Amino acid sequence: MGISGAPAGTRGCSRIMPFLPRGWSISSRRPASRAGCRPRCGCTRRSRAASPIPPEASIARPPGNSVAALTLLRLEAITSESTYREQAEKLLSSFGALLAGAPAALGEMLLAVDFFLGEAREVVLVRPRGSSDALLLDLLRPRFAPSQVLIRHEDGAPPATPLARDRPAQGGRTTAYVCVRGACKLPVTEPADLENLL
Repeated sequence: MGISGAPAGTRGCSRIMPFLPRGWSISSRRPASRAGCRPRCGCTRRSRAASPIPPEASIARPPGNSVAALTLLRLEAITSESTYREQAEKLLSSFGALLAGAPAALGEMLLAVDFFLGEAREVVLVRPRGSSDALLLDLLRPRFAPSQVLIRHEDGAPPATPLARDRPAQGGRTTAYVCVRGACKLPVTEPADLENLL
């Protein structure tokens, strides 16, 4: 497979990197030994079969460390296990220099920093047994709230998190509890009242 228009100089070789098939690399230390590679670019092939790049590879994805930090903080908010927060703090600290010098390079991690430094909001939806919480859930879903965790619980079921403990459904209707670090405001059952608390 040939690469047309590749510059002959080693400095220009880096420009063709995005166009190389999967499994190919560039080395300026040795001449090319494969047909189709320009001299001095040193194109080498690591595997025999060069598979095409799948369409989903071009979709922007947040970096794994950023997602991990935000997930750890959410786990701490849901479970009250401080070890999750400690791990998130270590992870964020390891990126401190980059966050201070080029914060725009780590947009997703800035959400984790905001979660870490601020007060995360916990929303607990408690539905009566056999009922639906869609009325209040539909109000929460479209909102961008990275510093918020949502817990859905069925009244009478064993609580999966301390946030759902001792918080019953009121009057046989789905009830929302809006809390900060476990301290909750008065429960509400109407979408308009929930919106005022968010």
